[in-house]
Amino acid sequence: MKLKACLVLLAALPPFIGCRAMPPASAQVNSGSSIIAVDLIFRDVVFDWDALATKPENVYFIKAQGRDNAIDPRVAVIPATWISGRRAYLLNPEPGVYYVAAASFRVNTGQSETSSATSGNVTVSVSAPTSFGHTVIFPESVSKQLRAEVGPGRFAAVGSARMTAGDRINAETRFQDETQKKLAEQLRPGVTSATGVSGYLTLTWMVDLAATEILTDAAAIASLTDAARSDFSETAWASIVK
Repeated sequence: MKLKACLVLLAALPPFIGCRAMPPASAQVNSGSSIIAVDLIFRDVVFDWDALATKPENVYFIKAQGRDNAIDPRVAVIPATWISGRRAYLLNPEPGVYYVAAASFRVNTGQSETSSATSGNVTVSVSAPTSFGHTVIFPESVSKQLRAEVGPGRFAAVGSARMTAGDRINAETRFQDETQKKLAEQLRPGVTSATGVSGYLTLTWMVDLAATEILTDAAAIASLTDAARSDFSETAWASIVK
């Protein structure tokens, strides 16, 4: 008798179903610890509903340089320490001013399935979602709105952004500024010279400025702070979120 068993890869399931995700254990909290937080989603361009929006897979910060707090694209970007839903947190950054420079998200495109026969005449089929990672590089005009200054023992809320990916980045791109071009090359080496099929499949994008909303007012900061309190409520980091 031939039996077909369909298995879904455990890696495709949310980890620890029913349990809250926690910050990585490698991020140790002490009296000098600090947190930078930003709320970010990528808008669904068809329905424009937050419920259908894509949450970030990672968010990249960059530390300001010099007395004028400039963005220097030669400085290495810093990936978020922890992503909780639509919120990204940078834990224990060095004191200073930081900007949000870029973000990545993942788009699921369907299911892939592989089958193999076992010695007991059982066919085992394993299916897993197929997805592609996309990166959106921010121009200075966006990054400078997503700014936070942090010091020891402080929580700094950047604000909230509802982003929309714009034009594809490749060799033909007319960048919104030179910083954006250099950051694109830092995060995706070779992308600014990609042509042909490779240029079409860079999965790297600029920002659609007209369709992007950034909120840094008191209400947005208060909302993000409340959400952070909930995210960190069962951790030692809760004492930092004030």
